[in-house]
Amino acid sequence: LGLSNVIWSLPLPVAVAHNAVGAMLMLVFVGLSHRFYTAKVQA
Repeated sequence: LGLSNVIWSLPLPVAVAHNAVGAMLMLVFVGLSHRFYTAKVQA
């Protein structure tokens, strides 16, 4: 989507929304990774 913003002159809110969703997904995956990495194994 990043290059298509420039080629097709998409509006700025589309680019901002794309970056916001990407940032939220990254935060979710980092949070889940941290939670699973630090989880105690119950045996």
